[in-house]
Amino acid sequence: MNMLFLVLLATLSWSPITNAQNCVTLFNNAMRIYKEEPEHAVALLQGVIQQEPESLEAHYNTAYILKQTGNFAQALPYYEHVLTKQPGYVHAHIGAAQAHLAVGNYLQGWQDLEWHLGEPPAYTQEALTYLHSHYSLDNKIILLNAEWGIGDAIMMARYAQQLKSRGATVIIHLIHQALVPLFKQQPYFDKVIAPQEPSALFHFQIPIMSLPMVFETTVKTIPAQGPYITIDQALIDTWREPLSHDTNFKIGICWHGSTIHGEEKFMPLSYFAQLANIPGVSMYSLQRQHGMDQLNNLQDPTIIKQFDDTFDSIPFLDTAAVMKNLDLVITVDTSIAHLAGALGVPVWVVVPHPADWRWMIERNDSPWYPSMKLFRKAKDGNWDMVLNEIQQALSKIMQ
Repeated sequence: MNMLFLVLLATLSWSPITNAQNCVTLFNNAMRIYKEEPEHAVALLQGVIQQEPESLEAHYNTAYILKQTGNFAQALPYYEHVLTKQPGYVHAHIGAAQAHLAVGNYLQGWQDLEWHLGEPPAYTQEALTYLHSHYSLDNKIILLNAEWGIGDAIMMARYAQQLKSRGATVIIHLIHQALVPLFKQQPYFDKVIAPQEPSALFHFQIPIMSLPMVFETTVKTIPAQGPYITIDQALIDTWREPLSHDTNFKIGICWHGSTIHGEEKFMPLSYFAQLANIPGVSMYSLQRQHGMDQLNNLQDPTIIKQFDDTFDSIPFLDTAAVMKNLDLVITVDTSIAHLAGALGVPVWVVVPHPADWRWMIERNDSPWYPSMKLFRKAKDGNWDMVLNEIQQALSKIMQ
């Protein structure tokens, strides 16, 4: 789950153009229609900029709309204009970060993303300086502060492995209780602190979303050499026995993520269910909590195999063990995608338009997860087109 920085655009102060009534009209019209007619709204705002070139509000809102519609590269000049005039504008830094990261400008993107804390904290720079010195990390305690969503924590856990390999004692303070059991099984965490527990003493502390900046990560230097989340082999073996009786091609599916996101982000179960019509395929639900009501809308809910209520009584452990016994995982953009990728199991991720910055643009793979393939909803497309691509890809495997 990702943190979104939304601004109530129509309420921004825009005093530089208050004396130009035509600009006022253009601006208000753009703010009124930007969700339904983003291209028209951008054209109106560009009309404001032509008449009032220094209007930071028009530049910012143009950048925002372009970013929200997936036009990341086009948004960047507008963000840069705002930041040149107002270097401390947090929302502009975050928007610029998302745009830079989406197009692959990682070093600049991580620098801008530091503003997600309000203002880049000095202690992350201290950690960066120390890590890039010739000093040893032996006996140094590094506290990682988890933030944002479960998927973000799983994605960034790879850096703890990097710190541990250099001799550091690595402690992570989580904000999601569900991750505690899974992270306690990872050998690179010396201590896992649950959300309600007090923090620990440390030599350096790093927010987890600052780790790519601290490691000066580029697209080519992402630590993605292999699986970095492990699961108890005994639990994997426990699930192997019942699943081995199914000789079909076994696919685990997840069709819904957190309700903090709009429904348009997730391909509905009715589309996933059509994959069960492919001969030789068995579908297993990895869905928990949100979206379970969609099963009731299926003509035959039994085509999706369900686990009993004890499944994942300890969060994520059964899911991870089952994934290791499946042939493929197909999921929407949620924590299940990150878990599958971190486990190194084959995973196809269905992403909306625009996709989140971490999936970049115009790629059907992910530099973060070698076992992952992306299926993108087109700008003017629908889920039918995505389903057709998945069906074709699956049919090739089944031949």
